[in-house]
Amino acid sequence: MALTVWAVQGREGEAMVARPFGIGMVDMTVDFDRPLTGVISAVLQSCLSSAEGTSWTGADLAEWTIPRQRQGLLAVAVATNGARRVFETACGECGEKLDVEVDLTMFRQDWSVEETGFGGARLRLPRAGDLARSGGDPVALADLLLEGEAPGGDWREEAEEVLAELDPLSDVELRSTCPDCGADVGMPLSLEMELVTELAREPQRLMDEIHMIAMAYNWSEREIISLPDSRRRHYLERIREAWAA
Repeated sequence: MALTVWAVQGREGEAMVARPFGIGMVDMTVDFDRPLTGVISAVLQSCLSSAEGTSWTGADLAEWTIPRQRQGLLAVAVATNGARRVFETACGECGEKLDVEVDLTMFRQDWSVEETGFGGARLRLPRAGDLARSGGDPVALADLLLEGEAPGGDWREEAEEVLAELDPLSDVELRSTCPDCGADVGMPLSLEMELVTELAREPQRLMDEIHMIAMAYNWSEREIISLPDSRRRHYLERIREAWAA
């Protein structure tokens, strides 16, 4: 099983270590119908640990900022399917479809920043619990994130701009050039939604693999799950070769 070490330069001691998602029984229990923040927390609990090998509980992860959770999710996605992704979009000028290739490691960023000065107060980055308590209301969210006396004027709009600077990956737009007409093409990208959608396919893939091996060897689900990932794939290759013969 290949592990991915996810760290920023100069902060290697705070590295996250991710294993692939979709190789163990616990991964099959993740409920992808839950709210997005709950799914991300469940995936990180299953697959992520510190450089010292310590896992994090749901309570631990609830205290992480959204940018830190996103970095953990990126680490798991890279461990599971590698760093390269290809997203399909279309040119707004001529309608030509085009692929935008991305290396997920380009989104690696320092997750240690949790708050910043804001006038005479402090403004902190949101956590999963903040999003739930605010109910998606940006005004309520701004009130939750401000610690101290609110500045005068339209401070919430200014706070939104400050938070966007602290967390640039909250609003990602991929850029490319149309190969047909040469127009500039922009593609909005929600990293969390894209990666969770991708990971949601892994439990079904694992169940399909278990089904194939069980049919061929009459082994139990627990026996198959206990196999190292490399051995399981070896057996799958043997089965496919035999079926193709």
